Amino acid sequence: MSGNWSGTTAITVLYAPEPGAEAHFVMFDRTDALRQATHFLGTAWRDGVPTVVDP
Repeated sequence: MSGNWSGTTAITVLYAPEPGAEAHFVMFDRTDALRQATHFLGTAWRDGVPTVVDP
């Protein structure tokens, strides 16, 4: 998904923390969340419009 809201990419994603992990750092504890965030930032830099992919 990209450019879905008047040319802006808008999305909310919520991941549950791994058992025993602190929820504040969930993006760094889960590979699917880190992959999605990395792709989002990478496409923003490369293409000028961030793209959200399925985890």
